[in-house]
Amino acid sequence: MPKLPLSPVPEQETDVGDRLPSRGSPAAARLASGGSATFSRPADEPQTIHEESGPCSPENAGNDSEEEMEEEEEERDEDWDTDLEIEDSKTSHDPTGKAKYLNTCRMHGVVPVSYFLCHMKDSELTLKHYGLGPKGAKALAPSLANNTSIVKLNLSDNWLDGDGAAAVAEMLKENCYISGGVLGAAIAENVGLKELDLSWNHFRGKGAVAIAKGLGANIFLRVLDLSYNGFGNGGATALGEALKVNNVLEELNVGNNRISLEGALCLALGLKENKTLKIFSVARNPIQSDGCIGILKALQANPNAALEVLDFSEIVVKQDFAGLCDGIQVIFPSLQIKHNWTSCSFRTDPSKVF
Repeated sequence: MPKLPLSPVPEQETDVGDRLPSRGSPAAARLASGGSATFSRPADEPQTIHEESGPCSPENAGNDSEEEMEEEEEERDEDWDTDLEIEDSKTSHDPTGKAKYLNTCRMHGVVPVSYFLCHMKDSELTLKHYGLGPKGAKALAPSLANNTSIVKLNLSDNWLDGDGAAAVAEMLKENCYISGGVLGAAIAENVGLKELDLSWNHFRGKGAVAIAKGLGANIFLRVLDLSYNGFGNGGATALGEALKVNNVLEELNVGNNRISLEGALCLALGLKENKTLKIFSVARNPIQSDGCIGILKALQANPNAALEVLDFSEIVVKQDFAGLCDGIQVIFPSLQIKHNWTSCSFRTDPSKVF
């Protein structure tokens, strides 16, 4: 059987170019020793395509993203600067004192009273039983000092204590809005606190004195309730000095303040010069009958006094008090004197006693 011709063997490519192994490689060593090497491209080896760089090339894409990020940051910076400017503008014009109150709360580490924030523009503000304490009063006072809306303030039963009393006293001195061109508007609009209730707040010693000094400097307050504190004789002495110079206050309640005879005589010195007070209560104080008489004598020596109601409730008085009451009511026929003496020897007109 004739042999089939062998198929020609294809010639090997001579131009292997970059596919030849480099010197020193294991493949080159095998070739040098007569071994064989297989030149094949791994299936997962990526092909390298050389193209000119364009706007969509990976290199430029990175640059574009950096530029966009910088532009976004600049826009955010501009927005932040605008917010700051707006915030500064709001802070500089703060007629209610809201921003100041929040700042002072942070400063003293106290929780802001939300009711106060919601009612800062009201004409009457009642914050009794809130447990403010001294720190709460320190946070509250600065914003009240410049508040032009509130005319009646009730801070009773808040345990403000001495430091709180000092803060309120400073507020009373500042809350008057008096300066060159503002005077006319202040009188026309009748701004400033008119009624203040600080009863049941444990004011004693220096705190009581500070409150009294604040009263002496205030020119708008009409009604002040300081009952059920601990003013004592020191606070009464300071109140007496305040009554000498204050020509605005119309009603003062210092009932149940541990004021004895000494303090009553100091209050009497203030009444001797005061011309505006209409209602004065020293009820439930251990001033004794002599203290009551001292106050009546001071009133007797002040024909320009405006007093209409004098409260001596729950104070033990003697019979000589009755004769003095009659003499006082000759000078001040409309004066009503409140006391607990019911003896028939008292000839005081019943219509003038209640």
